[in-house]
Parts: sequence; structure tokens; C-alpha cells
Amino acid sequence: MSWLETKIPPPIVALICAALAWLVQPYWLLGMDQQFAHIIAALGLAKGVGLDLLAIGHMYRVKTTINPLAPHRASQLVTTGIYRFTRNPMYLSLAIYLACLGIWLDSGTSLMMVAVFVLYINRMQIRPEERSLLKLFGQPYVDYCKAVGRWF
Repeated sequence: MSWLETKIPPPIVALICAALAWLVQPYWLLGMDQQFAHIIAALGLAKGVGLDLLAIGHMYRVKTTINPLAPHRASQLVTTGIYRFTRNPMYLSLAIYLACLGIWLDSGTSLMMVAVFVLYINRMQIRPEERSLLKLFGQPYVDYCKAVGRWF
């Protein structure tokens, strides 16, 4: 399946997972208070949006690519800003959005789509990116990976 590596943009993967979450919603309802679930989902959504804005803004400030389909075009290793805490804040925000959808829908089966997303992104997106960044930046990238987690 290496032919799929870095071929499907992560936001599209997240949308596919969201559609699946919507379809499987009724199979395992959690029974949360609806108002509480909606508040938690809205707060999580705000956190995800904030994380996305910080990550994208920082990448533009340091003038490197945010294109997930071309990690080999990175012009510099970004280890500052939000990237001090997570190597993949934009993917983390997508996972947060999916978790918020599952909470909003009050569905355990929908929440499972977060795991599907993370597994797919780890294999088909992050690992190839890591190989590219290792080629481009060598030991500084290795040191960064030791210091900062892939997701958090």
C-alpha cells in the first residue's frame, strides 16, 4: 500500500472518517446528556481551530510548505511555536475535530473513527513525511523527534 503514501490530503481523510462516523452513529450510543455533549464538542472544536491557526500561521511565518503531499519541499525544520509541543499539530487538530463529532453525535462507534484516522495518518502520511524530513535535515530532525512526540 506504499502507493497510497502522501496521496490523499489529510483533510480529505478526515472528511471520509467523518462521513463514516455519521453512518455508524446509531450502532453504539453513549447516552450522554445532549447539552453537556454539545458544550464539550464546541469547546473541543474551538481548541482544534486554535491549534490549526497556530500551526498554519507559524508555518507561513517561517516560510516553509504546509502541503502534506510534498514533504520533500520543506525548506526548514520547524521546531518552535506550537511545534515545540507536537510534531503534527494540524493532524492533531483533525483528530480533535473527529472526536468532537463523535461526542456531538453521542456515539461510541463514531468516536472509533478517530482511531481509524490516526492509524491511517500514521502509516500513510506521517511515516513518509518523517523519512523525507530525515533526508532533508538529518541529525537535527532525529534530535527533534526524541524531544517532541508525534502527536503530543
